[in-house]
Amino acid sequence: MAEVEELIKKLGTAEYGGEGYAAAIKELAFKGDKAVGPLSSVLKDKSQLPEARRGAALAFVRMAQEGKLGGIPQESREIMADALISGLADREFGIDKECAFTLSTGLINSVPKLKERAVKELISRHEELGEWAFRVLGGIDYSGIPQETREQALGALNKVIDKKKGKPDFESDVRAAQKVIRQIEKSGDVSAKLPEKNLQDAIGRKEKKRETRFAN
Repeated sequence: MAEVEELIKKLGTAEYGGEGYAAAIKELAFKGDKAVGPLSSVLKDKSQLPEARRGAALAFVRMAQEGKLGGIPQESREIMADALISGLADREFGIDKECAFTLSTGLINSVPKLKERAVKELISRHEELGEWAFRVLGGIDYSGIPQETREQALGALNKVIDKKKGKPDFESDVRAAQKVIRQIEKSGDVSAKLPEKNLQDAIGRKEKKRETRFAN
């Protein structure tokens, strides 16, 4: 454990992005379960330097890339997922995106009791939903998540589609959002018209009202 603590200290003292920083991240990732608790504490602690918090997030990314998450005990996966969900709200140095990557590798589905919290954290910032958030939302198994939360997710995704109209990233983001919408709807008991369908319905109602007015 002393070695883990020394490596974690380097995340806040070594040159950011330098060889010492990268080496500490690599070593922490290979520590696996032994490093999960200390790394999670750093990631959740906003008093830590953003360099240190991002280093902790990157160590988890490296664990996922090296295929080490499957060998981590359930209790430690829960601790890690809890810290990563908290990190979704950490916008410094792209920490939120690194946390999203690790959650999207299947980790979140291995901790069922935290799935709803992850969904709520993401949709709470629907104004900024983009590729990295869609990756997490698209990888979640929505079975077991309350209907109300799934409906809230559908609403947030539809708002994204509306907002993206006419923008350069419209096509890719809308396709991603629609894919998640279909996935949520397949979980049962929820449905939502896409904004385009809502628009056509509104146009139809307006035309019908105008025809009725002229007929009178």
